[in-house]
Amino acid sequence: MLRRTFLLAIPLHFYAKLGLTQSTTEWQIDIDDSPDFARDVNEALRGARLPAYAVSSSIDIKRTSSTVLNPAQKKDLIDNWQRRIARFFLDENFRIITSEELEDKGGVSFDQIRREAIRIQPFGHRGMVETSAGRQIFLLMNERPAACRDRGIIMITVFAFYPRDGVQSDYGNITTLMIGIGGCGRETSRAGRELRELRQDLRGAYQRIVERA
Repeated sequence: MLRRTFLLAIPLHFYAKLGLTQSTTEWQIDIDDSPDFARDVNEALRGARLPAYAVSSSIDIKRTSSTVLNPAQKKDLIDNWQRRIARFFLDENFRIITSEELEDKGGVSFDQIRREAIRIQPFGHRGMVETSAGRQIFLLMNERPAACRDRGIIMITVFAFYPRDGVQSDYGNITTLMIGIGGCGRETSRAGRELRELRQDLRGAYQRIVERA
């Protein structure tokens, strides 16, 4: 089941933003917790007959000050913010799955996950996603979440997307996918509520990242 979970056809479409804006004198982030992205993931999970439930959250990053970073600096900043979001989950009793563990237990590499995510894009989006997809993917797991009564797991995937070329104010996007599996995989269960609460707590992490940038 681990391999099937990692290689789900997760569509990384660009949806209308239905969320919250947070800003400082230097940065603005548009938070998108709309159900569209997670809805497609949940349909894929049901199609694969996996007992799982997903929620998602993403941020678009813009700089509000007059200082402009070059493309390499922008990528470094996105990579840093992606690591800090992953660190938030470490503080929430998750652990990072290493590339060695992924290949040993899941039979798949991070590079394969990245290629698969690009492959399943609508044809017109593949090139754009391939050039913007970040250098790394963080995969985290909580194997004993209290809300699941030790009968399931929660997995987190943190993707980064680099900014569009030639758009000075654009600093990219970070998307986090949270999936409850097994006993954690029911939307109406206590575990489903915990996933949504975790997404809400992630908003606080976004604010701290922006304030310390």
